[in-house]
Amino acid sequence: MTQWEELMVGLLGRVAFPPKEIQAAITRGKKQPDAYVHGYNSCDGKHSVGETAKVVGVTAGTLVPILQQWEAMGIIFEVPSETKGKFYKHLYSLED
Repeated sequence: MTQWEELMVGLLGRVAFPPKEIQAAITRGKKQPDAYVHGYNSCDGKHSVGETAKVVGVTAGTLVPILQQWEAMGIIFEVPSETKGKFYKHLYSLED
């Protein structure tokens, strides 16, 4: 994705999903809400699902359905990678 495309996704993402809405969606019902904010922020297209799971403090098996839910909501999307594994990109970073 080019810088221009990333800028557009970030801007449109903020219009469609204000930061408080995303934060509420990813932390709802979580025992460690801050860990999920860090996990969402690690969805930068460079961290694999396994690496993001470590950031959150859960197993990849636990995180996969959560990431699928976030993807269905439209707040993250899968990005192609030349390395092994799945990688996701968030619309924009949230404040930690």
